[in-house]
Amino acid sequence: MLSDDIKGYDDKCCDGCLLPISALFYYCSLCDYFLHKACAELHRKTILAMRHVSPQILTTDIIFGCNDCGYLSNGFFYKCTGCGRHACLSACGRDIVKAYSCKDCNFHLDEVCARRPIKARHRCDEHLLTLTYHEPSDYSKYHYCDICEKRRDSNHLFYHCATCDTCAHVDCVLGKYPFFKLGSSHKAEAYHPHPLTFVRKFYDYPECDECGEPCQDLALECAEAGCNYIVDWECIEPDDLAIFVN
Repeated sequence: MLSDDIKGYDDKCCDGCLLPISALFYYCSLCDYFLHKACAELHRKTILAMRHVSPQILTTDIIFGCNDCGYLSNGFFYKCTGCGRHACLSACGRDIVKAYSCKDCNFHLDEVCARRPIKARHRCDEHLLTLTYHEPSDYSKYHYCDICEKRRDSNHLFYHCATCDTCAHVDCVLGKYPFFKLGSSHKAEAYHPHPLTFVRKFYDYPECDECGEPCQDLALECAEAGCNYIVDWECIEPDDLAIFVN
């Protein structure tokens, strides 16, 4: 179903770009699947200017590492049919070349920062946080991160809630794996015979069944009722990131 009413869905993300639902989007009335209209209309095959001569194929259902921003994701991405290079959709889906600079002022963004999500969600605030460069206060005593409570550099990008005046480091909000669809399944039969489901940061930080340490970020738990198996993603992350998911 096509909708422009995000009320009630503001905690959902697009299964294509993994960014929060906004503007026009499609949703499934039977399952937890959402897709921005823009992501649904992406070309299945394209050529990214100034980088590739081989066609890029829109691909999904694979965990991959983006060769541009470096993040891992299980959303949509373009794969080069020639060299196999992966490019995610975490910005606008267009090609990124080196860096961005403002011709009128001394403002520059490298490739990774240019792909930061404009809007992001974190449990530190009930609202969506906005990526900003303008410091809401000139008083240095307020230049702290509300998540880690450490000082922030007021000259660097940060996430801000205008309603609650929450301010936080970019990495504290996004974490190490910001572009993973939680609740999706993954097969890791070499470690566990049952299907595993992606989860993030349990409040009681259960111990990983592989390393014995508390799971600190992205983890997988067994989807079978009565089975308490849980494993930190980094304990099973393979060298080849082209892994099929359900």
